[in-house]
Amino acid sequence: MQYPENPTDLPNDFTRVQNSYIQKVLLAISGLLLFFILYFGMVIGFGMLAYWQFTEFKKPEGDLFNLAFAVGAFMLFLFTLKFIFRWNKYKDKISVVVKPEDEPELYDFIHRIAEDAKAPKPNKIIIDHDVNASVSFHSTFLSLFYPGKKNLRIGLALVNGLNLTEFKAVMAHEFGHFSQSSMRVGSYVYMTNSIIHNMIFERDYWDRALEIWRSIDIRLSFIAWIITPFVWLIRQLLFLLYKLLNILHASLSREMEFHADKVAVSLTGSEAIVNALWKLEKAYESWNKTLSYTATASQQKVYTSNLFVHQQETLDTLQEDIEKSIQERETDTSGHPIVFKEEETFSSLNMYASHPSNKDREQNAKSPYITGILDTSSPWNLFKNPKQIQSTLTKNLYVHAMGLKEEEYTPSLDKMTSFIAEEKQTEQIFGEEYLGNFEQRYFIVPDAEELQHENLFMNLDVPHIHLKFTKLIKEQLVALMVPVKEYQENYKKLVDISTGVIKAKVFEYEGTVYKKKNFQLAGDRIENEKQAYFKDSFKEWDKALFHLSYVATPQEERKKQLDRFKLIEVLQHNLKSFVTKNITIISEYQRLADAGDVTEGDISAYVVRSNGIKNIFEASQKHLEEAPFVSLPNIETKEELIHILVTANTLTPITDRSFKNGDFNTFLNTIDSIIFHYNRIIFKLTADVLAPLERISEEATA
Repeated sequence: MQYPENPTDLPNDFTRVQNSYIQKVLLAISGLLLFFILYFGMVIGFGMLAYWQFTEFKKPEGDLFNLAFAVGAFMLFLFTLKFIFRWNKYKDKISVVVKPEDEPELYDFIHRIAEDAKAPKPNKIIIDHDVNASVSFHSTFLSLFYPGKKNLRIGLALVNGLNLTEFKAVMAHEFGHFSQSSMRVGSYVYMTNSIIHNMIFERDYWDRALEIWRSIDIRLSFIAWIITPFVWLIRQLLFLLYKLLNILHASLSREMEFHADKVAVSLTGSEAIVNALWKLEKAYESWNKTLSYTATASQQKVYTSNLFVHQQETLDTLQEDIEKSIQERETDTSGHPIVFKEEETFSSLNMYASHPSNKDREQNAKSPYITGILDTSSPWNLFKNPKQIQSTLTKNLYVHAMGLKEEEYTPSLDKMTSFIAEEKQTEQIFGEEYLGNFEQRYFIVPDAEELQHENLFMNLDVPHIHLKFTKLIKEQLVALMVPVKEYQENYKKLVDISTGVIKAKVFEYEGTVYKKKNFQLAGDRIENEKQAYFKDSFKEWDKALFHLSYVATPQEERKKQLDRFKLIEVLQHNLKSFVTKNITIISEYQRLADAGDVTEGDISAYVVRSNGIKNIFEASQKHLEEAPFVSLPNIETKEELIHILVTANTLTPITDRSFKNGDFNTFLNTIDSIIFHYNRIIFKLTADVLAPLERISEEATA
């Protein structure tokens, strides 16, 4: 079995738990105790009150008021217990549990790490598709009272991105968590969050029963009106506890990460875990691209038998940039490479929400610096049947995550490879010199009459077309994008303050100071000003670009180029309608959510307004049918275009019940899918607008 050697120069007590860790464990436990004292106090109190009032009612002097108060107390008793009757119906149908007899070398490798880390061995090894590895529990209400067994999850999209030493470091980090008794605190916090979230945010049979009770004769419903403010007060108090618990646990989680990193360093040296953290971003980027290609291809009934092969291919295309980045790293005073600079501490990976910054983790891993032994071979060497596991997970993702019927799943690795190659060919035309201009805005497209008969550059020869295009990109675009960069920097600063990357309580923009509760207004203002700037300032630039593209197109292709321009115009019109309506749907939903209790009338009115997007959907189909068509990479016919943008997207109207059964999320996801594919196709058309100019530039510089 391949197993990178452990470092030999460890100081004594290298992985000893620090006092700050112990203090934060105690604080987190104190928060949990406070919650459970309050929670079980409410359960017992309301239960006893209900029992006492029923007992009083049964006495000869008892009256209907005793019964009413007993029913009210019993309703509050049910309110505190209702989460117990909510069963998590989610079953993990995607992941694969591997047994020792299936993957003996992987189990031997994992068990040896556990022994070296002085941690318990995992109950099970679960293989999933994610860019992550984690410790998982089977968390139920009963797990509050007896400890659950710990399982190890390994994501194959992570395995693709690491060498064997880095993989060992990540596994050792997880076994650092296995050895932490404070992991149980995390399990309690998770279950407590479920209880509080249900009581604060969920509106179910209990709330409907209370609403119906309030709607009847006041002589029968006065108790319902009395307990309503009690429910509101309970929810407000629990919300404060909810925030406190999560702040305390996030603080503890950061200490747990530092300690788990020390365990990883003790088995692999200081560099491996840091490099693994850095490579996670690359694996994440490649996996997201792979999933994006997969979703796009599936609309055209192109499926693959192995998603992880395509992720590896995408990673391979990043390899040159990865190597260049490694070679250009600065070094510290001891000559060790610096992987994370201060401005790179914020990571896009969701798992870092309660983690320290990468910069802090690097400093922790290198204090003191431990020399490790590097094994650059692949972790796939540990797997006996890697292709089989990869194929099984791929099929599970299609069938259980994407909802594809098994009989429709007819995979072809070669077809998917060709499909992705076509998509990448389109992407490659957009170089850094375009400064992201084409990805941020709508174009102002001149009409055919102007392009044909009033063209600014009709009499230019090829060298002069090249000069005009060069000036357009290297001078005019650079100047135009300066304010755009300022908008982007301000927006990033706003996001960094809101996420805690920048420690500030307010955001100042153009003389206006925004508090955190108004950050959304600040973000909307910046985005609206940016779009207004695009619209007002790029008119002449767009005109010059399309005029140049037309004259650079060979005479016999110009009719098709005009059709291409018109199709861009139609697609942009449809896209703008979808985006505007989508923003309205989401912002109105957020306002309803922020308002707390809302009436059925409010929800019904919102449902009617949201379903208005169906009219946009139908109008967009008509516009597409009337528009000209030109073939595109992976879209050869107009029927395919309409299928991708219309028939493949079932925009089912929502109802009042859609917020309970998940249909509302499906509704939003469908809109997102439509917007994504409009952008994707406009992207392809923009590449074709630039293609003749790119060709002339290549000839001029050859």
